[in-house]
Amino acid sequence: MHSTNTLLYFLNNILCIISTVCFFTHSLQAQNLQDIQLANEYLLKGDKKKALELYQNLSKSEVNTPLIYNNYFNTLLDESQWEEAQNLLKRVSRRDATNIQYQLDQGLLNMRMGDMAKAERQFRGVMEDYRLNPSQSKAISDYFTNRQLFDYAIEALDGCRSTLGNTFLFSMDMAMLYRLRGDKDKMVNEYLNYVTQSSASTQYVKNVLQAFLTRPDELESLEKNLYEKVQRNPDMEVYTDLLIWVTLQQKNF
Repeated sequence: MHSTNTLLYFLNNILCIISTVCFFTHSLQAQNLQDIQLANEYLLKGDKKKALELYQNLSKSEVNTPLIYNNYFNTLLDESQWEEAQNLLKRVSRRDATNIQYQLDQGLLNMRMGDMAKAERQFRGVMEDYRLNPSQSKAISDYFTNRQLFDYAIEALDGCRSTLGNTFLFSMDMAMLYRLRGDKDKMVNEYLNYVTQSSASTQYVKNVLQAFLTRPDELESLEKNLYEKVQRNPDMEVYTDLLIWVTLQQKNF
């Protein structure tokens, strides 16, 4: 009986300790989430210095890092805090050395510091590592696109499809990137590339071309391009269809 009471007393103490730890852990997590939200609000308001102070304090706990990394790193770059940004990258890379974003962020840091040669080596090294992987190449391209580094975004996709020998891969993505870069001729070629793989998309491509080709010379260039494609590929009805369509567009001008 005595031993049973002792065991119950011991278990009760253990439960009390666990409950206390859980309470303080929960309270700490709640406080951290409030501070993260506050830091993000400061960032949205443009008060980067106050946001940075909170991120720096939050980063002392490793559990917060995944929740604050993107905003923290980008704020460090905006505030030219190169050494702190480098230290942050070293910390997160030690835990996840194969993380593509961290590898690309290293190149971005080099770029923002003005070392373009080092940045290009870093960027191209990452692109080379994943040339055989379409999904990862797309993720790399998206990283560059989100930062308006369109030449690198195109290079990531073009390198992958060249390596795989598939000229139709990423046609829609490439068309969008060429449009963003202002290269309408290459944009058109990518849309034509795409439409040959999916005839059901013909109307969509017509709508896109009608929206973006707004000058007579642009329509003339498309007409010439389509004439050449019809002559080389007389069995491709989609080219004939588009040629008739662009001719009507010119008459409507």
